[in-house]
Amino acid sequence: MAKIGQLYLQRRIWKGRQLVPAAWVDSSVVTRFRRGRDYGYGRLWWTPPVGPLRDMTAFWADGYGGQYIVVVPRWRTVAVMTGWNLDRRPVRPEQWAKRVEDVVSTTEP
Repeated sequence: MAKIGQLYLQRRIWKGRQLVPAAWVDSSVVTRFRRGRDYGYGRLWWTPPVGPLRDMTAFWADGYGGQYIVVVPRWRTVAVMTGWNLDRRPVRPEQWAKRVEDVVSTTEP
């Protein structure tokens, strides 16, 4: 999961090789639709609503059971969550976004 996030953070380049077409990577993280002020969705990637990370180009993939790949290009950061929340409410994206924001912003130079 982290490698997929890193591939997107590096905009399709892995170890000096282009693995995914540039146009696909760039267009897949652009919001294609949004319901009101809710989360946006591109091509397999989500974008944040108004709230944590709203002024950034952050995006994430949301997997079954509370698994996430979070990419925050502004901070050159990829965060992966492998939670398993089938028996309770999953962590909502704004909750983990705030956690990532808090940790990374305190370590910025």
